[in-house]
Amino acid sequence: MKREQTNMNIHKYLFDILFLIRGHMNDVTPNVKTELPLLQIQVLRILAESGPIPQSHLVTLMARDKSQITRLVQELDNKHMITKTANPKDGRSYIIGVKAHVREQVSIFKRHEAAITTDMTKGFSQKDRQVLENLLSQMYQNLKDRE
Repeated sequence: MKREQTNMNIHKYLFDILFLIRGHMNDVTPNVKTELPLLQIQVLRILAESGPIPQSHLVTLMARDKSQITRLVQELDNKHMITKTANPKDGRSYIIGVKAHVREQVSIFKRHEAAITTDMTKGFSQKDRQVLENLLSQMYQNLKDRE
């Protein structure tokens, strides 16, 4: 019974934190598109941080199948958020990058995410932060292993 209650509390806190983070991001970036699906945001972050890359490299970085990445890229292209040019090394593929205004939006997101993380871990020692990082990493891996 105690384990079941602990699991319910963990679930509640995790989801409450997720919703609070989302709310804070919406509050501090009202002019930035936040209604993008998480995978699209992940694509934009990767492209903003790495610079233009072949679409095939994006498939590898995201560990997703080619058709899913193709669909994500097409959706972002339709929203005018990325650049897509023919790959000079292979005329059948594309080099994908982000447009300047998107790079700025990603930069704004990253600054606010860092501030939120700092606020969430206020009062934590460096050791506490390391323990939290390890626990979150293990939780991530546990869920990833379920796939």
